[in-house]
Amino acid sequence: MLHIYTGGGKGKTTAALGLALRMLGHGKKVLVCQFLKDGTSGELEALSQFRNATIWVSGDVQGFYSRMSVTEQEKTRKLVRQEIEGIQEALSMLQPDMILLDELAEAISIGCVNEEAGMELVREAMKYGEVVVTGQKAPKAMIQLADYVSDIQCVRHPYAKGVDAREGIEY
Repeated sequence: MLHIYTGGGKGKTTAALGLALRMLGHGKKVLVCQFLKDGTSGELEALSQFRNATIWVSGDVQGFYSRMSVTEQEKTRKLVRQEIEGIQEALSMLQPDMILLDELAEAISIGCVNEEAGMELVREAMKYGEVVVTGQKAPKAMIQLADYVSDIQCVRHPYAKGVDAREGIEY
């Protein structure tokens, strides 16, 4: 089944990683793929301790896409598109019970990933197991395909008061 965590609130990745942890706790194989992130968040270090967890990070993404120069954005788009091909190969090799496509919805909404390519990746992943997609502004076609959709809204966040992201909380 397809699970989507979308919306402007905090906790989309956290909720998805909770599902991954649950699957790992039952001895299932999990593939965690992160788009638009640099791979330095604390949860990845924790997940890497599980023998059935495979982590795939987009690599050389530096900072928020909206704050990148045009050249950096183009480099990021190329990198993310190449990652999709590698993920598709990893799916057939690993045959995971759960695939987390963290920030795929965001990558689609900002144009890093073509919507049809993103949908193709989701459909391919669904052949193997549960698929979880996170990110703001999930495409309507993806929401229509989904079995679970959680729209997470921000009511209050310290960022609005100028508090920077905190280790262990936001990353």
